[in-house]
Amino acid sequence: MTRSSTTGPRPIDVLCAKMAAANAPQLPFPQAAAEGALGLLMINSPAIAWPSATVAAYGSKPLVALVGADLGFGSEDVGPDEWTCARRLRYWKPNAVIIHGAAGEIAHYRLGVALALTVGRLAFIECSSRRVEEWRRFLGCPHTVAILPEGGVHPVAPAVRH
Repeated sequence: MTRSSTTGPRPIDVLCAKMAAANAPQLPFPQAAAEGALGLLMINSPAIAWPSATVAAYGSKPLVALVGADLGFGSEDVGPDEWTCARRLRYWKPNAVIIHGAAGEIAHYRLGVALALTVGRLAFIECSSRRVEEWRRFLGCPHTVAILPEGGVHPVAPAVRH
């Protein structure tokens, strides 16, 4: 963890440590940001507005907008019309989009890092499988990859024990 002698660890390093401890599959994004390879916007609530000033501050650096709060079964599952940031995200015109409607695997997020470093601006949308097509139509990006679960839906309702 990088530390400043006067301010302590950087917030991005604290985030990386917490995500590593939790085995969070999204870890490649903050790791790449901590290394200075890309900028990262984490918009994890429909109420959060598009951070225009932060986007401008990154300049021409590759930038990932990680939008979503896919916390599994029972979590809030709203479409793009309910996300405050969505219209500005579409206006930002990402060069590529990954719409992630499956269980998280670290390889999916590594793909996101590689794609962002290649194309510059990447929107990575985390949602349920039923919202994938809605996000695809809304963003209208010709370079869109949809990640869906094999033969099923995401999230999956937990089994009930009797």
